[in-house]
Amino acid sequence: GFTNHVDEAMTMLDTQQAQLREAGCFDVPGYLLADEVYYGRQHLPVVKWLLQGASGHSPAWGRYQE
Repeated sequence: GFTNHVDEAMTMLDTQQAQLREAGCFDVPGYLLADEVYYGRQHLPVVKWLLQGASGHSPAWGRYQE
């Protein structure tokens, strides 16, 4: 029965992806912390550091330095 719904499902997926793009969402993981959006897994060390209170040395340079 799955193949009977493929066209409908693909249309729904296309519509949802278009709505997400219009809303500023992308096809990568995104993390929202304190009104800052971090896109991609490369930010996970910073996200973890921020969630743990941002104490000690930051795992990245730039704006994460405290």
